[in-house]
Amino acid sequence: NTNEGSQRYKLYCECCMQGFSTKDVLERHRPACYADKPESIMPAKGSHVVFNNFKATEKLPFIIYADTESFLEKCVDDERTIEEHQPAAIGILLKARDDITTEVPFAGYRYFKGTDFMTKAMHYIQYCAEQVYHWNKEHTQKEIVMSREDKDSHCNANQCYQCESQFTTESFKVADHDHVTGRYRGAACSKCNWKMRLSRKMIPVVFHNLRGYDMHALCTSALGKMDGWTLKPVAQTKERYMALFASFQVDYHTE
Repeated sequence: NTNEGSQRYKLYCECCMQGFSTKDVLERHRPACYADKPESIMPAKGSHVVFNNFKATEKLPFIIYADTESFLEKCVDDERTIEEHQPAAIGILLKARDDITTEVPFAGYRYFKGTDFMTKAMHYIQYCAEQVYHWNKEHTQKEIVMSREDKDSHCNANQCYQCESQFTTESFKVADHDHVTGRYRGAACSKCNWKMRLSRKMIPVVFHNLRGYDMHALCTSALGKMDGWTLKPVAQTKERYMALFASFQVDYHTE
């Protein structure tokens, strides 16, 4: 990188990838950095890892995209800080899958600004989650639709299209399909078919720069005010979160 700012850094911490200008500064940084992280354990030489979390490949019906905007405000009382970021607005887009043909009146874009706008935005995300949950209960039970080619392919299949294992009496052949559209996806073993069941009680929220400023703004101005929310962070350090799981009641018997 020929960027002038990046040329200051010749050494990088292998734990957090922060740049340092000298080895002495890097060595002083390492103890505190590793204190906030679990020790890395490398796989044994010659070993290999096989992906089998097929549930994570399931395409959910909805997703939320969000981003906050801020402005710089001069600090008067703090001599060490010249300016601070102040949140100004947040935009939220609830997006349905492109192959969903049923009308989704609650999908779309909204933005929030003004007094306590971040809390209002979190309440809107909760509203979206409630609407998605009830929509999923009604519209994600489609029966399988198979063409003649699909039926022939399924009949001739002798191994699972996901894990590629042979069918057995314990892990028998199942016609796997998308419960949102009814589309046949392939001949799966019963174990993989069970793993790939649709998550009807979850909606992902993708924030731009979540690990940076956006998470800081959420924690300081909104999340603490959300009654009934249970929060579970995936922490990179004490102050930096890679992800955050929020659960709350949307129906009498479920979260």
